[in-house]
Formats: sequence, structure tokens, C-alpha cells
Amino acid sequence: MSYIPSEKIVYPENEKPMLAKLKQLFKEWQALFAAQPAFRDYTAANMVFDGFYPYYLAQKVKILFVGRESIDLHGANYIEILFQAYKDNYIGSQHINVNAFARRLMYIAYGIIKGKPDWNNVPKADEIAKDFGTESGISFAFMNLSKFSNSGASWHADWELIENSYTRSSAGGKNLIQREIEILDPDLIIAMNLGDKLTSFGEISDVDNTDANIHAYQLKFENGKIVPLLNSFHFTALKGKTDYDTFYEPICTYAKRLLK
Repeated sequence: MSYIPSEKIVYPENEKPMLAKLKQLFKEWQALFAAQPAFRDYTAANMVFDGFYPYYLAQKVKILFVGRESIDLHGANYIEILFQAYKDNYIGSQHINVNAFARRLMYIAYGIIKGKPDWNNVPKADEIAKDFGTESGISFAFMNLSKFSNSGASWHADWELIENSYTRSSAGGKNLIQREIEILDPDLIIAMNLGDKLTSFGEISDVDNTDANIHAYQLKFENGKIVPLLNSFHFTALKGKTDYDTFYEPICTYAKRLLK
């Protein structure tokens, strides 16, 4: 079980305490799942853990992206697998510039961290990936709502599986989703069309919304810290969705305004 990335992924010393906290949390998370009956053929051994990429703490804006589920990564560490995929420029069989999910992650993180440069000045995803997770590049945190990995024939979200993981994660009065977010301590959270599941993040309240592509909230942590929370379309959305109009422009605009 890979609670955190192996030593192949090099983190600066100041980020190792955060990795240690995540490792302890994920051990507890696995124990919680193991104490519950299997769902279909999914057990605690199939869990996929996530977290943050190197040099996350060095960013001007610490961004946490929250997705729904991983795909075909049973028992693997999401951060390690995806970090290597970004460096290789291929997510499965798709080049990073073709894969909608990966390229939008890169564009949006770059745009927010760099202060929303003009769209024409945003590098291609493979260019951003060259320095991603290094001292000279951008970085971010990423977690999936579900700690189970979708192994279905379709790339569409397996909501029954997501719901099962989501429910398990709050068994016994716990809220391990919220605890992971608090450990990652982001300045901004970008969720991918998670609907009512946002309530697991903690205490949220609406912010003035004027763009149909974004629903903006404020999230209040138990320690009193308040961070912007943007719920956008899922980054894999294709029909009628464009990288600039649907994602980059509204997300970066809201982020720039709410982070002031």
C-alpha cells in the first residue's frame, strides 16, 4: 500500500512533515475501510491515496484540486503515477496536450499562480510539465473524493462506487475528507462538479455568483481559516466546453478576485 510517493519523487525537506501527516491519515483511512464489508470486489487493499506534488508549499498560491475518482489505479499512489505521467507527457495513451483533464489542470494552475497571464501567453501543457514539481516550476495538491479507483469499461464517473467511498470516509463520526483538506492547508480549492458532496469539506457559504461556469463559495476550516472554494465543470467535460471560455477565464478571474 503506497500511502505517500516513493523516494523516486523528491520533495524538499520542509514538505516532509506534511507527507508524514498524510501518511498517518491514510493509515487511519485504510483501517476504517478495512473494518467495513467489501463493496463489489473492492476492499481496503484497493484504495488509492493522493496528496500534493513537490514544491507545493513554495507556490504563491497553494491550489488544491478535488476530483471525483481515479481510473484503474487500484492500490497505487495517485501522486506518484500522475507525476511520472506528466513528466512523460502521456496520460495512458493520450498526450498531455490532448488529454483534456491534464492540460486543463496545467493551464489553470499556471494561470492562477502566475497572476492570470493573457491566454496567448500561457504555455502548452507539455511545456508547463517540464518544470512541474520542481523548484523553478509550478505545483499543486490533488485529491479525489473517492479513494476507490473506477475499473469500469466506461470513463464516466461510477457514482455508486464514489458514494460508497464517500460514506465509508465518514463512518463512526469521522470526516477524513475534511481532515485531508485541512492537512493540505490550501489557499484556494477548485472542485470538479461535486454537487452536494462539497458539504464534506466543512462549513461552506455562498459567494456572489455571476458566471454560469462557476459556483463560488467560502470554506471555513475548524481553525477559523477561510479559503475560496470554486466548483467548476469537471475537467473532462467536452460537449460545448472550451479550455478558455469554460475553464481558464472564469476560474482564474474568480481566483484573482477572491484571493485579494
